[in-house]
Amino acid sequence: MGRVFAAAALLAALAACTATKGLEIKNTAQLQGFMGDAYPLLQKGGEGQAELRYVAPGVDWKQYHGTILEPIQFWAGSDSKLPPDVQQMLSTYLYNKLKEDLGKVGVNLVEMPGPGIMRAQLALTDVTSATPVLRTVSLVIPQARVLNQAQELLTGTYGFSGSAEIALKVTDARTGQLLAAAIDRRGGGGNVEQAAQWKWGDAQAVIDHWSEMFANRIAELKQRAQAAN
Repeated sequence: MGRVFAAAALLAALAACTATKGLEIKNTAQLQGFMGDAYPLLQKGGEGQAELRYVAPGVDWKQYHGTILEPIQFWAGSDSKLPPDVQQMLSTYLYNKLKEDLGKVGVNLVEMPGPGIMRAQLALTDVTSATPVLRTVSLVIPQARVLNQAQELLTGTYGFSGSAEIALKVTDARTGQLLAAAIDRRGGGGNVEQAAQWKWGDAQAVIDHWSEMFANRIAELKQRAQAAN
């Protein structure tokens, strides 16, 4: 009977696995270089938030009616193994996904700075690829899934999975005042739906998750500001 309960518990845990999971931030020179003066202001985020985050106190968010979305930057060290075309591909994907998700929550994207305009600058600072065949095996074959789940409990990461780290700065487009900043690093989760994927599938899933989270957070800040007045 104990084995039945143990097996049921394991199956429930595997079913609850998500497409991505949070990972520890890599404190690199590239990351600090992009964040600049915003880096020391970051604090650990809560449940459902970026790993590190900052929101300037006292900002009247309802005054902002437009956002400039800068082209995505890729800050990689000299030892980066990612070819330029892959860097461009992932940066372009993040940019287009953000445009889509920001549009869904009613954020007005504009081209020119001015009063009431925010500027969003984002960078990919660390990306690793999944190992497609072994990643599939680790999620589909029952024995391999159990071993992979055990590895995740011990190390915090799933075997053969990819990851991505994203950094964000939001400023007033006219004054340059820092309004918000965040850093988040995530890797592929244990969801079986992630099994049949290409080598950058985990990085794509991280970008999808982060883009939706950022768009929803911007919408939430504006809604709170409107409700308070």
